[in-house]
Amino acid sequence: MKRLIVFLMAISVFFIVGCGKDSPEGDASEYINKSLAFDKNIKLDTSGLKYKVGEEVEGKTIVTVSGKIKCDGKIVFVKKEGQWEVAE
Repeated sequence: MKRLIVFLMAISVFFIVGCGKDSPEGDASEYINKSLAFDKNIKLDTSGLKYKVGEEVEGKTIVTVSGKIKCDGKIVFVKKEGQWEVAE
């Protein structure tokens, strides 16, 4: 469940303050790819995402991320004490 929450948060709107790249779009793309790289068993294709940079105000901007992520993989769960958990 935690992974699903992280995944959903990663495709929402991001506040980018600058990570040393030349553009907020590049920073946003790098951030999403690193955020989604949480499991080697799940392959994600983020090439379908689009990044739109908003107005810069006081050194901050908002990058709106939209599009589709292709996902292929399996998640193994085990039941512990009556609750399903992701197997490690």
